[in-house]
Amino acid sequence: RQLDVLGDWVDADAILPRQYGKEQPGYGPTEHLYIPNGPLRDVRNVMAMAGFTQQMYLGTPKHPGLRECLTVWGEGPVGQEKVNVNTAPLPVLEALFGETIAEDILKLRKENPLTSQEDLHTLIGDHPSRNQITFSSSYFRIFITSEVKGLPWHLEALVKRDPALHSSLKVLWVSEGY
Repeated sequence: RQLDVLGDWVDADAILPRQYGKEQPGYGPTEHLYIPNGPLRDVRNVMAMAGFTQQMYLGTPKHPGLRECLTVWGEGPVGQEKVNVNTAPLPVLEALFGETIAEDILKLRKENPLTSQEDLHTLIGDHPSRNQITFSSSYFRIFITSEVKGLPWHLEALVKRDPALHSSLKVLWVSEGY
């Protein structure tokens, strides 16, 4: 159901909803939403979509949330984005390669950053997902949790590294609150 809602959020039309989806007319007058009918600008957009919950976004102690497994800031041309095997969380690697290979990739990258297909060849061989990976990133999400006056305080930021200047970071957005 959520895939239909997400599909209607990003598709080009604002009229014909998918079977379980929702276009602009399907949201009630109290929801005051603008459905962009285009790409997500931020993973947090899912919180405004029908059927998506805070738990789905944040996750639970046993299951990571969407904010930890999805990004709208991929590497590569639109529609051909790649996953950085050095920074991807376990659930993303499992979706690409399965549980065993994903765990082996985590072990390998703890020793040294992976830099090429050759680093993974013995693990993945000619696996179909080998063309969906990269070994570096320009975008990074930073999560900080602290305590201020006895209350939990959270900061989330998205930064972009300039590939030409590895030490230069540009802050794209920051969200903070209790």
